[in-house]
Amino acid sequence: MNRYRKGYNLEFALKKKFVDIGFWAVRMPKSGKSPSAPIDVLCIKNKTILGFECKLRSSDRFYVSELDLDAIENWQKTTNGRFYLCLKFTKDKIIRIYDYDYVKNKHKITIDDENYKPLNVFISEILNKKITDY
Repeated sequence: MNRYRKGYNLEFALKKKFVDIGFWAVRMPKSGKSPSAPIDVLCIKNKTILGFECKLRSSDRFYVSELDLDAIENWQKTTNGRFYLCLKFTKDKIIRIYDYDYVKNKHKITIDDENYKPLNVFISEILNKKITDY
């Protein structure tokens, strides 16, 4: 399976999880090519707007410099949405959700980093209203 297809599968799985809990969710194909859309998946329910950039890594690290932090800041300010990094290392297969406030202050994130929420925990917090309007 090629790299694009693997990334698509991660985006599709994330989108499906949010649709299953009542969000309107859409993949934003080729988001990296557009400075106005620094996200891969957009999820909206009521006043909650969540944007995710999805990254799949076969190595054990992700460099934050791959993200366009200025575009992310602008997207958050313009939409009143909240950005998250969705990161999956193929070595452990955990879908990790990192808050933007943590990500923006890092140089790199490694497989040993523990400052994330597994996707199932993140979803549970949304369902329990711990993650709400921004």
